[in-house]
Amino acid sequence: MYSHQTAISLFNLSDLNPAKLHMTVPMSFRRNSEIPGILVLHYADLPASDVQTGPGYKITRPLRTAIEVRRRIFRRPFGAFFLTIRGRHHPLPSTGNLCQTAQ
Repeated sequence: MYSHQTAISLFNLSDLNPAKLHMTVPMSFRRNSEIPGILVLHYADLPASDVQTGPGYKITRPLRTAIEVRRRIFRRPFGAFFLTIRGRHHPLPSTGNLCQTAQ
């Protein structure tokens, strides 16, 4: 399924076009041949609630996409960061709490 930077582009959440297609595949995914250079594979077993289906494809939902891209950019747990609003720092909720809050 499409994920990460590719999903952000498909949801029109950014004006940048990723140079490669990012896809998330199940942890058990195996391929006997070389993965094409245009693909970046991410391995995860995602719950159905994090996936939506488009016409002929699957894509991670916007909240899941934002969380995963943020993790890749900063390489730290989501809850380890603070949001600055009007000069005050507010701890961001953990990934689990954020997903529960959004539902």
